[in-house]
Amino acid sequence: MRIRHLISILIIILIFGFIFIGCKDNSDRINELERRITDLQSQLTEKEKRIQELENSTTATAVVTPSETTAVDDEKLVEETINSYMAAVEDQNFIEQKKYVIKYALDLVNFKEEEYKISSVKNRQFDKQPVNNIQINGNKAEAFMSFTEHLTANDNSKYDLVTEGKVFLEKINNEWKIYDYTRKNRLISEAMFKFENLKANKSGIEITINHAFFSLLDKYIVVGISIFNGTSKNLKYYSSNSILVGFDKKQTKAHYYDENLEDILPDSIASGEIQFDWNYDSNNNFAVHTGNIDDENGYTYLNDIKVDVDLSKSIRY
Repeated sequence: MRIRHLISILIIILIFGFIFIGCKDNSDRINELERRITDLQSQLTEKEKRIQELENSTTATAVVTPSETTAVDDEKLVEETINSYMAAVEDQNFIEQKKYVIKYALDLVNFKEEEYKISSVKNRQFDKQPVNNIQINGNKAEAFMSFTEHLTANDNSKYDLVTEGKVFLEKINNEWKIYDYTRKNRLISEAMFKFENLKANKSGIEITINHAFFSLLDKYIVVGISIFNGTSKNLKYYSSNSILVGFDKKQTKAHYYDENLEDILPDSIASGEIQFDWNYDSNNNFAVHTGNIDDENGYTYLNDIKVDVDLSKSIRY
């Protein structure tokens, strides 16, 4: 519009100029003036058209749809979540790890936190790879995560705990959370099973199976167990006498037991873990036999309590 105003002013000046120099009756000059005015108007129209085209082009280039913006932002947030989780694992900061996980991944963090308290690892090194192959699908996402913990035990034996493969996330309240991921070619959800109300009772004693966690190479299984003493006696439980019976009826004795299970006061609960050898796939059911439970004088109070463990009855998220 400024250009149009400027042209109008110039036209007025030209008209008055010709009038003042006595050319108002000179038809040639008037025609020349009209031609110039017409040319200026054409140039003005062309310039305004070009300006409008440029403005439209700039606006079209700058517009990004909300879905495109969300996809870009979500990909960045997913990467940040995974990197933050790996950093917390490297620092063995379980409180920080729990900020980024839910469901199966949270179960694993809770398990590893308890395992850390009795760990025999004297040296640990950590390395990780960049997060890649991020894919967003609504409120679900997946990516590729890779990190390795190089462990040295107190007996100087070495082991590399490799976590590499797909990691799955869910968006909750605009925050991405890890709910499952791959360790040694197996998802957490395929190796860890939690239970509710998986119990057996006998003579005032109640045995509860809390969880079963299969080792990465199916070499052993860790069973979480609680014992409620509903009697008036002080009881002794030597979990080293426990036996696991597989689906093929073969049995194996415990080779690691938790001392927290040993002494059980009246009207109280003792909880801990028992580790058994395991020679089957992690989708097979089994039974746990407690073996003898003694009174405080060393006499057998109860011969055995059996709990059948059906993995299909575990908590699935």
